[in-house]
Amino acid sequence: MTFDEKIVEIRTGLDAAQSLHEAEVSSLTGEKDALVTELATARARIAELEAEEPPPPPPPPGVKPPAIMDERFPNGVDWTRLYSNGETSSSSTNIESPSERFTKTPDGINVLWIKGSPKNCRRAELGVRATIGGGETPRRDAPGTERWYLIELTIPADYLIENGMADPKRVLWQCHGGGDNPPLSLELRNGTFRLNRSIDGNRMELLNPGASKPGIPCVKGVKHRLVVHSLWKPDSSGWTEAWFDTLHKPKLPGKTCYAGEGLMNCFGSYQPGYASFPDGYKVPHLIHRVAVGNETNTLEDFA
Repeated sequence: MTFDEKIVEIRTGLDAAQSLHEAEVSSLTGEKDALVTELATARARIAELEAEEPPPPPPPPGVKPPAIMDERFPNGVDWTRLYSNGETSSSSTNIESPSERFTKTPDGINVLWIKGSPKNCRRAELGVRATIGGGETPRRDAPGTERWYLIELTIPADYLIENGMADPKRVLWQCHGGGDNPPLSLELRNGTFRLNRSIDGNRMELLNPGASKPGIPCVKGVKHRLVVHSLWKPDSSGWTEAWFDTLHKPKLPGKTCYAGEGLMNCFGSYQPGYASFPDGYKVPHLIHRVAVGNETNTLEDFA
């Protein structure tokens, strides 16, 4: 091989090596760009997930969820399942609250009733639809059915309890149907929670009936928990059992409902004596969870 041929061979080898290097650099640059894009996509997805509300914790092993409903309000009120209870006619004295009175918080929904807004409004109360996504026909529990109910709520520290007005009673939860008064309701009155059974004009406080001030004292700023287990019967074969915080009230036998279409379950803030409040008077509280179960459930399912 001549000297010139040797030079050509070396230059050809160098050109080939340079081309290979450039190809490798181009390939690595492409891989880098792909990795940068993939990293940006992953970071964006992580940001989306962090912005989402975490799902409710799963039930403990061996515990089944409440069979009918279990609302923990991770995204506020599910309006396909719930509705604002009350009338819409301007001539009614039982006007419903607008949906913006039920607002999402990190720990449930804040319920706000305001006297006179709208006019003749007695309720900031939610009812349960008979059909998801349907109208405001309420879901009812028929006579003869066995049901479990749960509500967890907090009365805020600045909530006005002893207000000296004509009727400071607030209904926070109720099963209603058949009579003028709900057969079973949780009330806050004169600083105490009262679980009342009201049938055929006979009214009984179930949590602490023998006290000089019936019921359980309300501790503001603390989560309270009511679980009710009831056999709805229009005769003496019915019964009601209840747990309020750490208190257990064994089954109390007796008539628990009226014959007919059954009981609708509502929760929120109902002010029967609304006319005694001044316009603009505000009544807020927080609801963390509501649930309804049937005869297949047990107390442990509402932990």
